[in-house]
Amino acid sequence: MKDPKRVVAAVIERDGTVLLAQRKRGSRFELKWEFPGGTVEAKEHPKETLRRELFEELNIQAEIGDFFCENTFDYGEFVVVLTAFKVASFSGAIKLNDHERIAWVAVDDLATYDISGADGAIVQKLVDSHRDGDVI
Repeated sequence: MKDPKRVVAAVIERDGTVLLAQRKRGSRFELKWEFPGGTVEAKEHPKETLRRELFEELNIQAEIGDFFCENTFDYGEFVVVLTAFKVASFSGAIKLNDHERIAWVAVDDLATYDISGADGAIVQKLVDSHRDGDVI
């Protein structure tokens, strides 16, 4: 198996919806929807990576909360291990530095978005939790 690339993603909830971000045109997986986040750098803790990435991508200061889920996904040319965390809170006005657009999406509507491969496990866990009556 190829050495996996470690990446992190944020589950940010607001008023019963979750934040999705659409990848830029011309980027790898262009126009796919994803949970914001990025690559874990050497010697960086995943929660610190997520805090840094949310500032770089969305211009927000985030308090990273609990572990949400983890998924290994093989894109063919590379493998990622995606770790998702809930965001307990954030401050600042969202400014898009790395995405085409964002959307606040009801859990029941997540399946209508063209989600990037590894992020599908996050969607599935959110849908399952919502169906079971758990709070996001």
